[in-house]
Amino acid sequence: MKKTLVVVMIMLLAVGGSAFAQMSGYGAKVGLGYNMAGGEDSDGIDPGIGFAVGGFVDYGFSEMIGLTGGLQYLSRSYSSENPVGDDITTTYSYISIPIDLTYKIEMEGDMMPWAFIGPEFGFLMGADSDGTDVSDFTSGMDMGLNIGAGMAFTPQWAVDLRYYYGLTSIDDSGADLDIKHGGIMFGVRYNFMK
Repeated sequence: MKKTLVVVMIMLLAVGGSAFAQMSGYGAKVGLGYNMAGGEDSDGIDPGIGFAVGGFVDYGFSEMIGLTGGLQYLSRSYSSENPVGDDITTTYSYISIPIDLTYKIEMEGDMMPWAFIGPEFGFLMGADSDGTDVSDFTSGMDMGLNIGAGMAFTPQWAVDLRYYYGLTSIDDSGADLDIKHGGIMFGVRYNFMK
């Protein structure tokens, strides 16, 4: 309940702050990720591949400072061994809401680099371990921090690279394990507004 209250408060602050900003873009985004589990109990969990697809909205407070919000489907996968030594793949699916504070670096021409940092909130849609539903043993919400940089090559096309650091454990098995999502993601986005 406390986590939900914190998320609602942060989202209200973000929406309220965007009331003083002007929309500077919106569009679609896809990404490919390399997932690395973290936390004290993540030994034996090997990295895996994930992806994201969704949309974004950019708001500008000034020429250089803005806020980017998104809504995306996010998949995170890891591999490990079960107790008898067989390799298994576990995939977590989320509806994810990243909210990033952006700082743009002005350059001549269409190219524009930017840096960003902000929270990301994931709402579990499902968790599967080699065909077995493990959603009941997975936390319904994931919270973490994104930090990264991007580059617009034209007014429409841009790429970014982000590092995600999980702040909450994804374990809800009752064993109180400390396992957190983490990883890097390369994204490509297209701005419909420009």
